[in-house]
Amino acid sequence: MSAGRKFEIKNHLSVDDLNSIIKDSKIQSKICQRAIFVKMLLQGSTITTASKAVGVQRQTGAEWLKRYNDEGYTGLIPKFAGGKPGKLSKNQKMELKNILIDKNSNYTIIEVVKLIKELFDVEFSYNRVWTLVRVEFGLNYSKPFSIAHKKPKNRREVLKKN
Repeated sequence: MSAGRKFEIKNHLSVDDLNSIIKDSKIQSKICQRAIFVKMLLQGSTITTASKAVGVQRQTGAEWLKRYNDEGYTGLIPKFAGGKPGKLSKNQKMELKNILIDKNSNYTIIEVVKLIKELFDVEFSYNRVWTLVRVEFGLNYSKPFSIAHKKPKNRREVLKKN
């Protein structure tokens, strides 16, 4: 146990397993929210009242009702469209990451913005590049320092005070 922790935890599941469970639970909670909405409608509530009760806009409630009427229970299951495709492909992201993890390179976020523009002709904001580098690539700031390649053999004597 580390300092400050006053409890023991057994490692039954990996972090990836827990992330999967959390993702599934989020989907299940969305289904539950929609089922409560439908139940309220079946019990006589209006779309507006049922929508407010589950914390969504009336239009969203109306869309849920239409999907439920068309598809039944499967209409309650969220359908994630995936969103807009990214400006950089997976290969381009890997190429950029390989450039950034090179031990001989020290880039600031501003320099990475310029690098992306030069290499891929894509413009990103500072915040987007920060998220890409720090969150998606998992890279941290590092302080560059010089390494003395030519150390004198008598360096200790040279540094001693007489």
